[in-house]
Amino acid sequence: MIIMSILILSFVDGTLFEFDESLCSNNMIGDLICNSVCNIGICEFDSPYKDSTGFNSFKHSDCYEDCLNTSCNTYLLGNEVCDDECNNQSCGWDIGDCNFVCNNGCTEDMLGNGICDPSCNVPECRYDNNDCGWCNEGCFKENLQLYTECIPQCNNTETYCFYEDNNPCFPPCAKGCPVYLLKD
Repeated sequence: MIIMSILILSFVDGTLFEFDESLCSNNMIGDLICNSVCNIGICEFDSPYKDSTGFNSFKHSDCYEDCLNTSCNTYLLGNEVCDDECNNQSCGWDIGDCNFVCNNGCTEDMLGNGICDPSCNVPECRYDNNDCGWCNEGCFKENLQLYTECIPQCNNTETYCFYEDNNPCFPPCAKGCPVYLLKD
């Protein structure tokens, strides 16, 4: 496991955001499940292998089988031409040839430009690389609607980033008791 972590962290190029800033965790790489948050270039398209061309890396990815089930001919992947039949999430947007870095319609120049672009406002793109809403570093506004897991960064009243109802970090004091009254 340590070697796998070293391999994964060793090929981060940092052009968009670091691997550890993506929503892809080390244990998702090589788990035999194609995770859309990992099927992006910064995460080697959900593959534990790195290759200079990208295709050999993708052949060993968790998403390769999904790509084979599309109309994409694999010889077109990574040929520096955006091929329509390979321009989909399963094929990693033609392994980057289509200039979509994390979602259909989201290009690198759209990320982190100060404008919340709808095509980039997805977890795979870190919600437009934060243009669409961290309420606190490590907590997306959308996390506040998930009441199943306590995310400490989403429980910070100093930054006005906290669960308003059904806070999973604290048991409720009474039905309808707001978080700010807990421990009051």
